[in-house]
Amino acid sequence: MQTDAFVYANFTMSDLGGLGGSSTQANAINDVGLIVGSSRTPGDADTHAVIWTANGGITDLNLLIPAKSGWDLRGANSISNNGKIAGAGIIKGQQHAFLLIPQ
Repeated sequence: MQTDAFVYANFTMSDLGGLGGSSTQANAINDVGLIVGSSRTPGDADTHAVIWTANGGITDLNLLIPAKSGWDLRGANSISNNGKIAGAGIIKGQQHAFLLIPQ
């Protein structure tokens, strides 16, 4: 089943797009309009945590952390007004919570 995340602003619904899989989910939005959630990857091989911005569109949060960190960020659940993102991911084969703090 195909599911899409949307944002409603100024009497307009806008599709947030995705990473190429069959579903996306928006979980939280902050006061400046940053939206976090999750999206399936092509072929529905995996689910990745994502962030949407008005200017940049969708970005896989896994691309914003060091490649050799060992983390696989699966879903972003909340975002503060100063950009801190909380979510869940996999590290060393086990699920753990994460907190991303922008620099």
